[in-house]
Amino acid sequence: MKKSLESQIYLQCPLIFRNKHAGLQVNLMQFGFDCGEGWFEILENLFLNIEAYSRQLLEQGRSIDKLPSGAQVKEKWGTLCVYIDNTDEHIGTLIQGARGRSCLTCEICGNAGKIIIETYYRVRCESCRSL
Repeated sequence: MKKSLESQIYLQCPLIFRNKHAGLQVNLMQFGFDCGEGWFEILENLFLNIEAYSRQLLEQGRSIDKLPSGAQVKEKWGTLCVYIDNTDEHIGTLIQGARGRSCLTCEICGNAGKIIIETYYRVRCESCRSL
């Protein structure tokens, strides 16, 4: 994903991406979002929901080091794969929903797509299939 799009999400979600520069011993965020721009809206929606939930947890007294924290974002087997540290069932449900939407969304352009199995798994619309 373009760094400019990643930066938009980082700016909107400073709480869950507070450790993005912590290094490989903590998470894999130094590699950025290892997926296409077509999934930007899915990721933005997901992370805004997790950020809002994290703020609620903070207001309820949870310490900042126990709040959800982004660990890795990538494409795996053609679908979106998001890892969050300090997660719970609610966040797991949000992540599963985003993963499900990624199965139907072209990773390149964001239009409706489907999983294609050729050399490897990927989600593409007809227009982007050959890319």
